[in-house]
Amino acid sequence: MNIKRWIGRREANWKQLDTLLQQVEKRGIKSLPAFQIKELASLYRSVSADLARARTNQVGNTLVKDLQRLTSRGYNQIYQGSRRQDWQGLGEFCRWGFPAVVQQTWSYIAIA
Repeated sequence: MNIKRWIGRREANWKQLDTLLQQVEKRGIKSLPAFQIKELASLYRSVSADLARARTNQVGNTLVKDLQRLTSRGYNQIYQGSRRQDWQGLGEFCRWGFPAVVQQTWSYIAIA
């Protein structure tokens, strides 16, 4: 594998993923239109595969670390971002959902 040629072909994808991740880190993933979310997921998978190739072909520590950082950022935004939304959902349940359930079942609660 010609490493310089491989880097030249793949570098545009790495920069595109970095650009999308910067936008998501500032405004959240919901700020992206659907086609960009699909692009983000596709680029994340592609860069993850590039990281595996870079490790296998021993292209250099600096490139491997850069790809690892980029892949980690992508993982955090794609998979960990939903956890933040879950916490927001919990807050909304405590504020609105739980009181509504108590109001609907107050007679059972009073008997208990």
